[in-house]
Amino acid sequence: MNSIKNLLASCGRTPIAALALATGMAIGLGLAAGAHDGIAPVQPVQEGQEGMGEMDPEAMMQMMAQLGAPDEHHEELHDFVGTWNTKMKALTRGMEAFKRPGKATFEATMGGRFIAQTYHGSMMGQNFKGVGLSGYNKAAKRYESVWHDDMGTAMYFMTGDKTDDGWVYEGKETDPMSGQTYPIRHVITMEGKDKFSFTMQYPPEVAAQMGAQAEDGQKWVDAFRIDYSRAQGGDQGNRDGAGVNRNQGGNRNR
Repeated sequence: MNSIKNLLASCGRTPIAALALATGMAIGLGLAAGAHDGIAPVQPVQEGQEGMGEMDPEAMMQMMAQLGAPDEHHEELHDFVGTWNTKMKALTRGMEAFKRPGKATFEATMGGRFIAQTYHGSMMGQNFKGVGLSGYNKAAKRYESVWHDDMGTAMYFMTGDKTDDGWVYEGKETDPMSGQTYPIRHVITMEGKDKFSFTMQYPPEVAAQMGAQAEDGQKWVDAFRIDYSRAQGGDQGNRDGAGVNRNQGGNRNR
């Protein structure tokens, strides 16, 4: 059901995907996603409650600036900023040949609100490039990412949450051969400031068709992993984007 090309195209999605990952390939650091699911309807202004149209314009601008300022969630994503060496490893039978090195760069943008990633590598003997954008949506209270690359025509959208040792993003993917859509998951695991991994996961029934064996009761199966290590001697890039005001949203001067 899922072509090798589609599997490989998905490997760059980050944190971050890909930053992330992107994510990333985060990467990684993400899929006709749940970014559009469960959107709450706009609530009407209650009696006695001041509406936006009744606010003083200056007060409104100050409020919007505060609501739109980066905070500690964005600061955590800045740990990805810099240049990374990557190693991709397929975790399914018959895919051992797709263990390929690559390089990824992450940079803070839009005043530190987003992390942009560019990934360069090779797939099936051809050069491969992917671009991702990750951030934290303060209004929706969730991490979001988007990924696209030069091996397909899809743009992939993911939404995620912070975990004890990284991030987990979920979304959906449409197989270009069958037209079937199914859920996918990106797991970003941090190993200090200079190492992290990006793992692509599928439901057991999808992973089985890729040659991955699921254990009883397993909800998600690893399809492939990308290991990131910070390039030696490389700087950590632009961590603050276009100059974050560190008095807004709790950004710290690094």
